[in-house]
Amino acid sequence: MSSSGMFSIGGIASGLDTTGIINQLMALERQPVTRLQSTQAQLRGVDNAWSQVNTKLSSLRTAVDAISRPDRFSSLVTVSSSNTDAVGVARAATSATGSVSFSVEQLARPQQVTSGVFRSATDPLAATGRLDVQVGTKDPVSIDVVAGDSLQTIANKLNRANAGVTASVVKTGDDEHRLLISSKDSGAANTVQVSSTTGLAQLAPATADQPDGMRVLQSAQDAVLRLGTGDDAIVVRRSSNTVTDLVPGATLTLRKATNGDPVTVTSQRDPEAAVTAVKTYVEALNGAIKTLNDLTRYDATAKTAGALQGDPAARRLLDQLRTAVSAPPGATDGPFSSAAQLGITVDRTGTVTLDDAKLRTALQEDFDAVGRLFGRTATPDDARATGVIGGVATQAGTYQVRILQPASATRATAPGGFEEAKTFRIQSAGRTATVTLDPATMGASEIVDALNAALRTAQIATLSARRDGDSLVIEESRMGPASTFTIQELGADGRSLGSGGFAFAPGQSVVGEIAVAGNDPVWLPMTGAGRQLTASTGPGAGISLSWNGTEKSDEPVAIAFRPGLAGNVHTVLRAAEGVDGLVARARKGIADQINVFQTRIDGFQQRLETRESTLRRQFVAMESALAQMNAQGNWLAGQLSGLRNLNQF
Repeated sequence: MSSSGMFSIGGIASGLDTTGIINQLMALERQPVTRLQSTQAQLRGVDNAWSQVNTKLSSLRTAVDAISRPDRFSSLVTVSSSNTDAVGVARAATSATGSVSFSVEQLARPQQVTSGVFRSATDPLAATGRLDVQVGTKDPVSIDVVAGDSLQTIANKLNRANAGVTASVVKTGDDEHRLLISSKDSGAANTVQVSSTTGLAQLAPATADQPDGMRVLQSAQDAVLRLGTGDDAIVVRRSSNTVTDLVPGATLTLRKATNGDPVTVTSQRDPEAAVTAVKTYVEALNGAIKTLNDLTRYDATAKTAGALQGDPAARRLLDQLRTAVSAPPGATDGPFSSAAQLGITVDRTGTVTLDDAKLRTALQEDFDAVGRLFGRTATPDDARATGVIGGVATQAGTYQVRILQPASATRATAPGGFEEAKTFRIQSAGRTATVTLDPATMGASEIVDALNAALRTAQIATLSARRDGDSLVIEESRMGPASTFTIQELGADGRSLGSGGFAFAPGQSVVGEIAVAGNDPVWLPMTGAGRQLTASTGPGAGISLSWNGTEKSDEPVAIAFRPGLAGNVHTVLRAAEGVDGLVARARKGIADQINVFQTRIDGFQQRLETRESTLRRQFVAMESALAQMNAQGNWLAGQLSGLRNLNQF
């Protein structure tokens, strides 16, 4: 810290500008510090330049990850309807494409029933009993009607009963109110039947003798679509006006009948969206390349050098990016094998250029092949291996996967069935099914049907019953040990009597290992979860597949992995980014240099403060000495003057 603020006589005795002299002397002695600080500023400029590079690489990574996804191009689907007033369309989650023409003969609708007339919605009804509501073939749901209940109370109870209907009270005139019940789901299978023991004629089915009862306002019906005309036409029925399984890749919303006029719904690849995706990728590439180029070049006109001019790491990264853009993507399974065939080239200035017309022509020739050229692809030679993908860290090459143990599901087996009637409670994922099985009155197939019906009623969709020879088997549809269920035999008092003769076999996940194909493979374990196998270490890290076989593989499954054009760029990014990447190492080196210079600056500053303090003390002492000499001189002059005055007498 400067000591210029300390006491100073400022040359009063000597007449010298001692403060100015000290400041000039200190300025000379501070020159090494100034040079160190200037170097520090330059290093911070270099660090800031690398920060700019890092930002551009991050943007490039986002673009690369997006375009290299295996489903990136296949998901670019556009859907259209020739008559949106009658049939609305939206893109479905699936990436399939197709076109179907059909006419809409009728829309699906729910069943609606209404009660007879009541004077009030809120006045208590003089009735007690039960109201039963059944939708289709589902089990009836009952609500109790008690003294004091109003029509609105009954509607509220129905809505809370989860009966598959919605109930409301509508006012149809002065002192006229009706209970309106509608099935929640449309379709002919969802008819609504209401019966009553309340004694109220208005809530009982209408008859000739009692017309003021429950009657149908609107019958339930399916949506009916007709594909084609004449005797060969195909009639399609759906319970809902939202149809997801007619046109691949499209979800249809039926809005009105077309009176025989056909509607064409088409789901097809979207070339414009694909061009936009490639442009985004190219723009991100050029953003990173331009930033690196500007920071590493010398501007002869302005006579200025970029902050990374002469930096070998920055120049190497720039060259690698330019090379990766057009590097061969490896083996291909389509008509395209290079970026140039898609209109992507690097000009003489190092800028990536895109020929839109050439890209559109390639997309028109083989849309999916263009996507495969950009994205990661993993191709197995065994049909039992499905959903095979590679990760961003997977290295290009051919791999072998050995299936050491296939996945299995948890199952419960009752060998030979059982001989006496039993009641079972089956629990899975928080749901409970209860069923009584009596071999004396039920055949083997009837026992299986009763079990499956109970499971469906309890909405336990992952379990199913079947016969295996003489044994009764209840089995999970999900593979692996994580999917479990319990079976208990119940006594007359509802207490558990054990498993009732069922023996459990827990499910197992698939077990496998992976190696790079070659004469002397090094096998590494893969992680199994159900049917899914994933490699987490080695060159094949990121490869994942689902093994649908019921046995081990006799021979290893060969998987050819190709990172694609975007994968080449990703390889460069992987080496540049991360805590151990090129950018991080460069910035760490700069930070270390800045810290070294700061240590030297701090040492200089301490010595300079000491030096300045010393100079100021020395100049203060000099001024004090001069002041004393001046005072003594003045005294002596005064004495001599007094002596001269005495001599005059």
